Amino acid sequence: MDAMARQKMEASGTKEAENQGDSHRNALAQNVQLTGSMRSAVLLTVLCLPASAWAQDQVSPPQISESAGSQIGDQVLVQEVMPELAGSELGIVPIAPAPPPGATLVIHRSDILRALARGGMQTKGLSVPRMSRVERKLVTISRDQLREPARQAVQDAVAPCVVGEVHVQGDARISEGPRALRVEFPRVERSGSVSGAVVVSAGAYQARVPVSAMVTCPAPEVTSGKQVTLFAKVGNVKASAPGEAKQNGRTGDVIRVINSATGAALRGRVVDAQNVEVLQ
Repeated sequence: MDAMARQKMEASGTKEAENQGDSHRNALAQNVQLTGSMRSAVLLTVLCLPASAWAQDQVSPPQISESAGSQIGDQVLVQEVMPELAGSELGIVPIAPAPPPGATLVIHRSDILRALARGGMQTKGLSVPRMSRVERKLVTISRDQLREPARQAVQDAVAPCVVGEVHVQGDARISEGPRALRVEFPRVERSGSVSGAVVVSAGAYQARVPVSAMVTCPAPEVTSGKQVTLFAKVGNVKASAPGEAKQNGRTGDVIRVINSATGAALRGRVVDAQNVEVLQ
């Protein structure tokens, strides 16, 4: 009887294990099906939701300062009035805001001592000058000097368009010292004249000069009104829908498109002349 009972118990345990295995397999199958359904739902959402739903992905155009010489935080440091402290912890303590280009600032001994005290520095044994004058000399960079570096910067900004003649519409008056140059231009879609600005920075000051240029641009792969294929991918799953371009665009450009089946306004990146990938 004991042997027969053990056999029944073993058979019952085996059956229970098989049932548990079937349950795990069924749950896994349901999870796989659910994952596939969720991916399909995500893809349908991407292809159907209007572009306003993805507004957080949009990048605002750069803002160009209208100031011809705006201060952005230049400071007079202790080492400017006490060169012997250059490169030391004491030397890099700020005393006061620097004067604007072309102006002079008088620094008194009390100003220096006060700045060092704020920084927790010891002043015992220091030979602090009674008074010093600090200036930021103003220099003029002519439009002729700006033209070639501006042309090169514009070329980088509007590529793959090719820059021809460049007009720099003024001189830049800026602080003396090492300078950096950049340009700010809108997105260029077609050949013709474009306008922007060249911004020259020196120290903590910058000067903005209007610039215009003639550009020659290759034809866009996708033109406004063209019928394209919209697609979206989530993992290994891909869905597509017919669409219409609402902007011109070259490969890599982000343009507005319409889902022809639903009328949803979307944003997508041009892949080639026929395909646009919808942005999530």
